[in-house]
Formats: sequence, C-alpha cells, structure tokens
Amino acid sequence: MATAIGDLVMRLGAQTNQFDRKIQNSRRQMGLLGRASDMVTGRLRGMFAVFAGAATLGGLGVAIRSQFQMVDATAKLSKSLGASTEFLSAMGFAAEQSGMSVSGFNEAMLRMNRRVGLAANGSGLAAAAITRLGLSAKSLAGGGAEEQFRTITERISQIPDATTRAVAAFEIFGRSGQQLLPMLAGGAAGLDKFMAEAKRLGVTFNALDAAKIEIANDAINKMKRAMGGVVRQLAVKMAPAVKQVAGYMLLFLR
Repeated sequence: MATAIGDLVMRLGAQTNQFDRKIQNSRRQMGLLGRASDMVTGRLRGMFAVFAGAATLGGLGVAIRSQFQMVDATAKLSKSLGASTEFLSAMGFAAEQSGMSVSGFNEAMLRMNRRVGLAANGSGLAAAAITRLGLSAKSLAGGGAEEQFRTITERISQIPDATTRAVAAFEIFGRSGQQLLPMLAGGAAGLDKFMAEAKRLGVTFNALDAAKIEIANDAINKMKRAMGGVVRQLAVKMAPAVKQVAGYMLLFLR
C-alpha cells in the first residue's frame, strides 16, 4: 500500500514539474512578446508625437486634413485641365455658394473639357448644344478650360427660357449641369464677382501653394506606409511565439 502511494506521489510530482516547466516557458514567450510590443510602441510613440499637438486642438486637425485633400484634388484637376489653381479654387468656392459641392464642380469641368474636345471632332452630345449657343467647338477646344467655362457660362446665361438653359447645361456639363445653373446665371460677370470675393476671403491659392500641399500629402502617405511596415514586422516577429503560447494553452485546457 505504501509503495503504491509512493508511486502515485512520484507520478503526480513528475506531471506537476512538467506542467510548471511549460508554464515557465509560456511566461518567457509572453515576456518576449511584451518586449517586442514595447519596442514597437516606442517607435510608434515617436511618430504619433508629431500629431499630439493637433489632436489636442480638437477638430483643427480634421479641418486641416480636409483642406489638404481639397487643395490636392484641385492641383491635380489643374494639371489635367490646364486651368490655373486660382481660377479653380475660386470657382469651387462659387459652386459651394451656389449649393453645389466642390467635387461636383470638378466633375462638371472634366466633362465639359472632354465633351468640347469631342464636339470639335463633330461628335458627342455637346456638339449640337455648342452650335445652338452660337459657338465654334473648334475655337473652344483651342482655348483652355478656364476660357471654355467662361464663354459657355456667358452664352447659357443669355438663354431666356429656363428649360432650354437646363438642357444646354446638361448636354455640356452632364448630370452636374442642373446644379451649376445658379452659378451660371450671372454669366461671365458673375464669375468675376465670385473670383473677387474668393480672393478677398483668402480662398484662392496659387500653384506654389498647391505644390506644398501635394508634398505634404506625399509625406503623410509615406508615414502611413512606414507605420504599416512597423506593425507588419511586429506581427511577423510575434507569430512563432503566439503559436507556441497558444499550443501550451490548448494542452492546459485538455
């Protein structure tokens, strides 16, 4: 009887020692995970510190980011259309004052420029509309998008019938044409007023200002990529340890 009890005690002791060794190994692995996590956290803390001041200012950081995106979009549109950033930023302001979004105005400008080009070759929906306005599609296509918009705006504003104005705006600017009508109503002189007000309010910006924002946006994108790379490295380093700890936990639960 004493021998049997002694054997049982020895077996229990051996199993307990084996379990303790696994627990200690798990603790070591968790320690490695903790140190790796601390290392990455330290790197991330330094990256986030740059933005700590902006975060404490509430919505200012969000507002600045929004402006970055708007200026960047306008700069890209300027390069695509060959129109100045001053004109496009002022017209974006005019669009908002008229109840239209800046993105909607940008889309309308792209459609106008594309349809004028097609009309100059005698095709596309805008060809007939441009002719009805008494304009030459080839002459329009020879000028920049800014000149095209001013000329078309002036002619549409002279149409006495509201329905005919709406049709012309749709055929030239697409779906956004209806939203553009309040902005087009004042003709070229109305656009000049919007331009003057935008400059007075500091809404417009030149190509140099736009280039600075584009550089900043590129830097932000690189920072995001770098942060993603740090987290990815952490995940790769942690994977074997996580697997081993999970295996020990499964053995413990059985």
